[in-house]
Amino acid sequence: MKKSVIHRGFTLVELLVVMTIIAILIALTLPALNAALEVARRNTCANNLTQISRAMTQHVTEQGFFPSGGWGYWWVGEPDCGYGSQQPGGWLFSILDYLEQSNVRNQGLGLDGQPRADAIRDRMKNPIPIINCPTRRTRNVYPTKDADKDKYMTQASDHSFVNLKGQNSSSIQYVKQVLECIKGDYATNAGTFGHDIAGSGLPAMVNAHSYKYKEGYTLRDYSMKYVTDSTDKTGGLNGISFLFSEVTPDEVEDGLANTYMVGEKYLNTAKYIVDNNDSNADNESAYDGADNDNQRICSGGPGQDRKDVDWTEPFGSAHKYSFNMAFCDGSVRRVNYNINTDIHRNLCNRRDGNKIEDWSAISD
Repeated sequence: MKKSVIHRGFTLVELLVVMTIIAILIALTLPALNAALEVARRNTCANNLTQISRAMTQHVTEQGFFPSGGWGYWWVGEPDCGYGSQQPGGWLFSILDYLEQSNVRNQGLGLDGQPRADAIRDRMKNPIPIINCPTRRTRNVYPTKDADKDKYMTQASDHSFVNLKGQNSSSIQYVKQVLECIKGDYATNAGTFGHDIAGSGLPAMVNAHSYKYKEGYTLRDYSMKYVTDSTDKTGGLNGISFLFSEVTPDEVEDGLANTYMVGEKYLNTAKYIVDNNDSNADNESAYDGADNDNQRICSGGPGQDRKDVDWTEPFGSAHKYSFNMAFCDGSVRRVNYNINTDIHRNLCNRRDGNKIEDWSAISD
C-alpha cells in the first residue's frame, strides 16, 4: 500500500510576512536608488552646461565676443544675419553651429515670404539635445504664449540684413500660429539688473549699430554702455549676454574665472509644461531673442524650484541644495542656493572689481 504524499503550501501568515519583508526592503532601498538617479541626472545637467560652455567659448574664439542675447522675445533667429547685435535670435541660436546643429540654424535660409516663416516655425519646434535638465523635464515641445496671435517676426525677403541701415514694417513677415515650441532650462548671465529697451516692440528690422534709440546713441551702444540704475553706477548692462550685446573677453574685467556665463534658471514647478501666460518666464521658444526665458540677472539670490512661486529673474534649478553654473573660463561649478547675495551679484557683474578668492564659499 502506497503512502500518501502531503503537499504543504505557504500559509497566509507566511505570505504576509514575506510581503512585509519585501516592502521593507523596497522602502529601505528606494531612497538610495532615487538619490543615485538624481546624481546621474545632475551629472547629465552639468554635462549639458559643459557642452554649451564649450560652444560659447568657440563662439568667442571665432567671433571675438560672447553670443549676443538677440533683440527680444518676438524676434526669431535669422540664418542670414550672422552673429552679434545684428542677429535678432538669442544666444542659443547663435551657438547652434558650434553645437554641430547647423542644419537647425539654417532652416529658412534663402527662402522668402511664407515659406521662410513656415521653415522658421518648424525650427521653433525642433528639439536638440542638451537644452533641458532631466531632473526638471524631458526634451519636448510645449505650448507657447499667445499662440493665437501672429507675433513672431522674421524678414520678408531681404537677406542682406547685416548691411542695412534700417527697414520699415513692410520688411517683416509674421510667423503665424506658433502653437508650440521647444523650451530650454539654461539662461545666460545678463548682469545685476534689467534694461528698458523694448526689444519686442521695435518697429522693424533695424541695424543695431546705426539705429538711433535714445539720447542719440545706437541700440548697441545704449545697451552696452549707457544703461544704469541706482544699484550699479558703472554704466551699461554688466553681464556677458543681453539685448544687442557684443561683450568681448577683455570687457570681462573681473576675470573669466570670476564671472558667470550661463547656468540653470529658476522655474515654478507647477509650470514646467504650461506657463499659463502669467509668469512670462518660460513661454517662448529657446531660440528667440532676449527674454526672461533665456537670460537671467542677479538682483537677488538664486533659488530651488518651488510650486506656485513665480520668480522671473533669478538663476536656480530643480536640484536640491545647489544649481549648475558655467563660468566664462569654461569651468562648470555647483553653486549653493544659500550663497551670499553680494557674492552672487559680484559673480554676475563682469566689471565691479570684486574677485572671489574662497571658492568653498560658493561650491558644494
